[in-house]
Amino acid sequence: MSNGDIPCPRCGRYYSRQGVLDHMRDLHHITRRDAGNLVAAAQAQAKPKPKPAQDDDDGAAWVFRALAQQNKEHRAAMLAKADTTGWQQLSPYHYRRWFYDTRVDWWPSGGKAQVFTKGSGQPPQMVYGHRRVAALVERLKGIERAG
Repeated sequence: MSNGDIPCPRCGRYYSRQGVLDHMRDLHHITRRDAGNLVAAAQAQAKPKPKPAQDDDDGAAWVFRALAQQNKEHRAAMLAKADTTGWQQLSPYHYRRWFYDTRVDWWPSGGKAQVFTKGSGQPPQMVYGHRRVAALVERLKGIERAG
């Protein structure tokens, strides 16, 4: 039973609006027009159903909140630690830089990078993990310095 369900005026079972009209027609043999009037009257008189109580200690919801908080803190730390000099900032979390024909889109807070080599005919390649991304950027910077 979702919060949008309404009770049948005759038997009290909960249905969606369309479901209660069909139920009244099929089970109680009431015409659709009369059923609509009864449902409208019942909706006007019906009290809102109480929402189920949510206990913070019940279930695994607290685990997901704790993981989300830890994830936020980790991403903020990674973003603060990132060296973004020489990178074009596209958003607070997204940076871009060209190394000759290779474009790198970098998300330092998430430890992700997308590498696109112009003219290679290959689709962009994703690199995941802070260490792998750092190694990729260092390799490209080394090629740029040597070139």
